[in-house]
Amino acid sequence: MARAPGTVVEHLSEGLLIVDPADQLIYWNPAALKIYGFASSSEAIRRLPELPEIFELSTLDGRILPLDEWPLARVLRGETVDDLELRVHCRAPVWTRIFRYSGSRVHYAGHRALGFLTVNDVTERKQTELELERVNRLNIAMIDSLPGVFYFYDRQGQMLRWNRNFAAASGYSDQEISRMHPLDFFRGEDRERVAREIRTVFEQGESSVEAAFIAKDGSSRCYLFTGKRIAMGGVDCLVGMGIDIATRKTAEAATEQYARRLQATSHRLLTVQESERRTLARELHDAVGQELTALSLNLTIIDGALPPATPPKICERLDDSQELLEETTRHLRNIMTELRPPGLDELGLLAALQEHVSQVARRSEIALSVSGVEPQPRLAPSEEIALFRIVQEALNNIVKHSRAGAAAVSLRQHSDRVELTITDNGVGFDTAAKPIMGGYGMGTTTMRERADAIGATLQLLSAPGAGTRIVVELSWPVPAGQ
Repeated sequence: MARAPGTVVEHLSEGLLIVDPADQLIYWNPAALKIYGFASSSEAIRRLPELPEIFELSTLDGRILPLDEWPLARVLRGETVDDLELRVHCRAPVWTRIFRYSGSRVHYAGHRALGFLTVNDVTERKQTELELERVNRLNIAMIDSLPGVFYFYDRQGQMLRWNRNFAAASGYSDQEISRMHPLDFFRGEDRERVAREIRTVFEQGESSVEAAFIAKDGSSRCYLFTGKRIAMGGVDCLVGMGIDIATRKTAEAATEQYARRLQATSHRLLTVQESERRTLARELHDAVGQELTALSLNLTIIDGALPPATPPKICERLDDSQELLEETTRHLRNIMTELRPPGLDELGLLAALQEHVSQVARRSEIALSVSGVEPQPRLAPSEEIALFRIVQEALNNIVKHSRAGAAAVSLRQHSDRVELTITDNGVGFDTAAKPIMGGYGMGTTTMRERADAIGATLQLLSAPGAGTRIVVELSWPVPAGQ
């Protein structure tokens, strides 16, 4: 056996194997023995023929190496092994490590050559590299699988990372995107708005904005862009994602258009309904009302023309008929009032409300009051009748369901709106609960429809045991010069 190398080799952290000119393995340093689990160099050399039974070498991608491709065999053939990383599996005791091999023949005096093979255990480093690579691949896969466009850039607008959807949506290549600024994908007011929100992200930490994303071919789609500030290596960057909301915007526009049509239809229906009510009230007044008046006059004449000897039963029948006629006239008057409130056209909304509240108070045991002022100039007829009907429905609900002792109606005019308020001190109800057929909540649907028809807002405030408050607000134009 050749003389062992000096102490420097003995203390190397890398494993060292030496082959003599006769292609015989003559030395393993302590590091190599420790790596492969041998007690001494002589044991390792003695068991050299058993190595294929003890160890299995494979590439990092899983290909098992035949014996003639082992690093030692290649050095024996005079080849150079340059930083070859292999996975080594030991069968007994069982362990698996990753080693980096380097080796070649070195000529020295006498033109003889020795073969050197170094072995370095890089398992931990390689596992870390593999884990980092796996995490990186996972991150890339996650970013590329995002449904929207992903972007990552610094304060200077240098694009650092983007996903496949970003490239596909923009129509630019990765090389082109790397040379572009984030604002290059926007135009006009959108560009200014996006620039402002980018500054907000870097100043306050996060923001979002809706804007049209301009592709290379000039086409655009509306996106909701989000951004959040993060620090990477001490450098502030913006990371965010854009979600395509073009479909949502189209649906919103269609919904808004449908709502406008529905509101216009509701307004027309209410207008037709009020017109029919006005016509019916006029017919009842002009035809039925006059006939009842004539009938009452006839009964009075008959009563005055009866002789003193008229049987009492006939007089009783006549008196009963007159009372029945008066009751019928009162019912008809109430019906005409419900169909078209008297005085609304001539005296205005406040006066009509006062008259209606007085009638309701006479028919119920609730203390009712009206306060406020008549809006000047007067509201449009459609607005006046809508507000009157809302009060009518609200008072009907109060009488039937609230068990209130008092209720109040208020009509106020502000600089920018007319405000109608109806309150009661009744039992109230849960506004979040599903309305019960015939209950208070069902009437609110009709009131809301009437408010929507004239462009007003209706707010319903109530809770069990806390009474109910209804507030209707109708926008009011500010007079010119004020």
